[in-house]
Amino acid sequence: MENMEKLNKKPLRKGDLIQLKIENLDTKGRAYGFYDENKIYTNINAAKDQIVEGIFVKRRHKYELIHCKIIDFAGRKNAIYDDEARQNGGCNYQYYTYEEQLEIKAGHIKKELDRIIKNEYIFEEPVKSPKPEKYRNKMEFSFGNAVKDGPIILGLHKQNSFHDIVEVDGLKLMDDNFNQIYIFCNEFCKKTGYEKALPVIDEWLRSNNPNTRRAVTEGLRIWTSRPYFKDNPIEAVRRISDLKEDTSEYVRKSVGNALRDISKKFPELIKMELSSWKLESKEIKQVYKLASKFIS
Repeated sequence: MENMEKLNKKPLRKGDLIQLKIENLDTKGRAYGFYDENKIYTNINAAKDQIVEGIFVKRRHKYELIHCKIIDFAGRKNAIYDDEARQNGGCNYQYYTYEEQLEIKAGHIKKELDRIIKNEYIFEEPVKSPKPEKYRNKMEFSFGNAVKDGPIILGLHKQNSFHDIVEVDGLKLMDDNFNQIYIFCNEFCKKTGYEKALPVIDEWLRSNNPNTRRAVTEGLRIWTSRPYFKDNPIEAVRRISDLKEDTSEYVRKSVGNALRDISKKFPELIKMELSSWKLESKEIKQVYKLASKFIS
């Protein structure tokens, strides 16, 4: 009977709507389950035993479910968001209790140690944090839109999305003072808009903090598809390019990657910009190599 069911069962096809029971999280915090012995990842935060419904797609090296929603929460509640749509890619473990999070992460570490260490060793349990909430005093945000052509906002990337941004006011992992700063900056962006915000954007690009400079270059990368910058992409390209010799390699890589991505829509504009560069320093050469990847 089982063999007959297997023969009659249709193979998975791209675009199929399926339901997936979550087995666990991988080392990157991505939820996965098995369907017909195929390991499939979800593009939404989820926890063990929850049921996720989504559209099946085949990527280059893995299978995924997109446009997901959790249809059975298995008695779990997200510690950060009540609204499932607001889940971001930086809070993968928040359907688990703190003790469960420690157990999962310790399991990942031990698995890697077992693979590397051939002799016997003593594995000590992880040390619990005295403050499991509101402990983060460093966060990396990006500018963008929650919906296409919507108002500019500040936040974290939505799970498995490069373009969509999720607002994170009230994030329980973030220090209260940090949250107040975040809310102020986000409201400013919403009310001001792209064109009127240019003087402030320029000020942020001159910031002494590399995290601030990078946040803006990442935002400008996306904004070339948004109002004002869509019609004036040179304004974004010029501002990004000004940081091609930035003292921070972290920022320079962002600059190169941003220009590379913009070149997919505006190849001639990026080609013209790169042709004006003097490739005399290793810093500029590094950025040029990244930025010119799609330029013939």
